[in-house]
Amino acid sequence: MVECFTLGFDKESNSRYEFPQFAYKNKYLKSLDLRKCDLNPSGSINWSSLTSLSIASLNLKDGVLEKVLSGCPNLEDLELKNVLGISRLEVSSVKLTYLSIHDCQNENDDIQIEILAPHLKYLELFGYCNKICLQPRNVASLVSTIIFLEFDEECNLEKECSYLKELLLGVGHVEKLELGPWCIQCMSILELKDWKSPPSNWKFLKLNISLESLDISGIYSFLQSSLDIETLVIDWYEYEWETHDFNCSLRHLKTINFIDFYGELSENKSILSLVKYLLKNATMLEKFMIAAILKGSNASRDYAKMEHEFLSFPRSSPNASIVFSSVCNN
Repeated sequence: MVECFTLGFDKESNSRYEFPQFAYKNKYLKSLDLRKCDLNPSGSINWSSLTSLSIASLNLKDGVLEKVLSGCPNLEDLELKNVLGISRLEVSSVKLTYLSIHDCQNENDDIQIEILAPHLKYLELFGYCNKICLQPRNVASLVSTIIFLEFDEECNLEKECSYLKELLLGVGHVEKLELGPWCIQCMSILELKDWKSPPSNWKFLKLNISLESLDISGIYSFLQSSLDIETLVIDWYEYEWETHDFNCSLRHLKTINFIDFYGELSENKSILSLVKYLLKNATMLEKFMIAAILKGSNASRDYAKMEHEFLSFPRSSPNASIVFSSVCNN
């Protein structure tokens, strides 16, 4: 009895495989991974034991995905990669709690991908996708969301910013949120237009930063709308901060984690303004962790000096500790 099965062709291959009709009836299968396999069931599907399903590189016909989901009553994890033809993804199953969508576009860019999954807890959005429509009432059980979307340079910037507004409204109730560079860049543009991120219930916030000069204002805007945040993680690469006069009380923030900080600190001391800001406003802070990547012949000395400066900053929280770690990258 086969419980885990993977079937697919290389990404570069033009070959496709028609999934056989007899394989749609299998009560023992628990994990199924299909890549470049055409799904065209002539009747109902019976994958009653299936808990994990991954579908990649497929142009779905009308009603096929609905038929697949109806035949998987115990499905827990669903992953869709480069799947075309999705306009409405309705999941009524109580057991399906994890959904990951990668590069799912339709030929018509105006077609939305509407998600209706009231029991979904974990949602991941990656790559180039059509507009994902998230209404809080349709994803009321969401606990954790990752948004790492990308858009072509030719895409209308105003449309992108409008899209981000809707996404933030759709995930304002989640506890854990991770955002990619596109979200932060759009938020920075909206901040310049005096639009503020709506209040949220986020307790964990991770921001992945690119090298765009506007990112700073978007980050501060996210912090101002995340007053219940308890853990902040910033993942960056050779980023320079500027001083901004933002004020907000991060009264629930207990943990801050800077990872992949890269660059010669002797040439990038403006980072101190952000550290001062966080230490000043995080009144309940317990731990501030900074993981740095050393670079250059004077890196060790530079980071030792910076560690000394970090430790000398005043902290509004009497229990706050700063932990500094580093690795060499010559």
